[in-house]
Amino acid sequence: MSYNVSGDDAGGFPSTVSTQSAAAPPERRSGLDIGYLVSVQGILKIIQAVLGFLAWVIAASIGGLIINNSPSVGFFLFVSITAWLGTLVLLLLFVTGLYARVTINWVLIDMIYDVAVTVLYFIANVVLAAVNTGVFGTLIAATVFGFLVMIAYGIAAFFAFRAFQAGETTPSGGGGNSSVPQPSGQAEFP
Repeated sequence: MSYNVSGDDAGGFPSTVSTQSAAAPPERRSGLDIGYLVSVQGILKIIQAVLGFLAWVIAASIGGLIINNSPSVGFFLFVSITAWLGTLVLLLLFVTGLYARVTINWVLIDMIYDVAVTVLYFIANVVLAAVNTGVFGTLIAATVFGFLVMIAYGIAAFFAFRAFQAGETTPSGGGGNSSVPQPSGQAEFP
């Protein structure tokens, strides 16, 4: 925008003042961020989703009788299904670029989520392994997949912590910070 001030009204000020916005509004992203899917964090999210799905489906397949009589199986199912749904939500946010609409530190959110799920999976796995007397091979398989997905969350938490230490605030990938203009903090005058 330009405002022109004529002759005497200028009072020693420049006759033309230009104003510019420090940052344009974030662009609407279309398509998928394939760069995130092939990044370490993206691959780990996919592994978490697949292993978490297998863990809760296997645990749920043992039948209602055992689930109703065993709070440990119920807790394992609660942890695994909740973590699986949360991982799917984060994966969709990061792949579609919807996370860019909210300006928070997504790396910190992802790190806290991964640490919390790692701890919950550890507790659920230990409890499930402790009550399994070896009679149900399905529970052994669910426990194995539970430990595998717990390891995947722990590795993701480590990489998120490293990204957080490096000062990153958005998930790594092809889109990253390049598609969302960042404010410079400086006003520009001609």
